[in-house]
Amino acid sequence: ELTHERGLALVSTGGIVRAESQSLSGPGAEASLQDLRADKAFISVTGLSVDFGLSNTNMAEATVKQAIINAAREVILLADHTKIGNESLVKIAPLDSIHRLITDIGISDHDRLELTQRGIEVSIVEEEVNFS
Repeated sequence: ELTHERGLALVSTGGIVRAESQSLSGPGAEASLQDLRADKAFISVTGLSVDFGLSNTNMAEATVKQAIINAAREVILLADHTKIGNESLVKIAPLDSIHRLITDIGISDHDRLELTQRGIEVSIVEEEVNFS
């Protein structure tokens, strides 16, 4: 969808395709991110908690997400409300590594307030969605 947008450089990593999440992971993906600098990175997670931070169920994906976070000037997290308060197997990064959260209307007022008080901009999509 983005290949025809003017003024946008779309970069895809190499690596192994994981069918369940349609993601690329492994050493090839990690290596391709080492020398890049992105203005914005959009990532998803399976867990987001104040204490544990960003987390994921798959170790190979978590490593690539860490590399993406390190390469980006701004990190935008896509996580529906069911991910908030969850802690998955592998820690990706602390909560303060993200700048903005895009979530759905199911987020609680408490969670929204807690995240904004920590300096994270929270944007809400006007319907419930599943960012898996």
